[in-house]
Parts: sequence; structure tokens; C-alpha cells
Amino acid sequence: MIHALFSGVITFFIAVAVGSPIVNYLRRQKIGKEISEYLPEHQHKAGTPTFGGFIIWLPTFVVTAVAVDWWKHQSILLPLGMIGITMAAGFVDDLGTLQHRAQKGLSWRFKITFTALFAVAAAVVL
Repeated sequence: MIHALFSGVITFFIAVAVGSPIVNYLRRQKIGKEISEYLPEHQHKAGTPTFGGFIIWLPTFVVTAVAVDWWKHQSILLPLGMIGITMAAGFVDDLGTLQHRAQKGLSWRFKITFTALFAVAAAVVL
């Protein structure tokens, strides 16, 4: 248990350390969200940096993959796989919501279906 808590603390500090430089880079590159014209009350959020999930998911994935002897404890592969799958889905969704793009983010129906299918698959594996 101490090992897991220590890994969580390391992940937190890595996320805090890389968070500000990543957000600053995204702002400099003008990588921000496009807001739907149907939500005029949200227009003040236009240009907000996106891809912030990497600040959480990537350190979690890396620290978990390194900190755990996954070749001995193969049960960690399921959570690592779910982190990777949801990180990829978030990337695709954020990529679609960037400003100056014709494509839009993933629909809520797709995201719910996608998450439900992988949750069921994870439950079956468990």
C-alpha cells in the first residue's frame, strides 16, 4: 500500500511540474477550444487550451507502468489499457474541438457508447 501511495505522490508532483509548461505551450500555439455557436453564453471560453488530460493521464500511465512489476503482476495491464484507451479517446475528442477546424469533437452518444463498451469489456475480463 505504501508503494501505491508513493507512486500516487510522484504522479501528482510530475503532473504539477509539467502542467504549467504544457498550458503555456498550448497558449503560445493557440491550441484552444472552439465553442458552438448554439452556446453563446460559453463564448468567453473560446480559445481555452485543450489537451489538458495529458497532464493527468500521461504521468499516471508512465508512473504506473514503471512503478509496477507488470511482468509479475499482470493484473495492472487492465487499468493501464483503460488509461491508454481513454487517453486516446480524449485526444481524438480534443483534436476535433480545436479552433479553425471543420471537424467537431466526438458526439456525446459516441463517448457514452465507447465508455460503456470498454467498461463492459473490463468487467468481463475481471
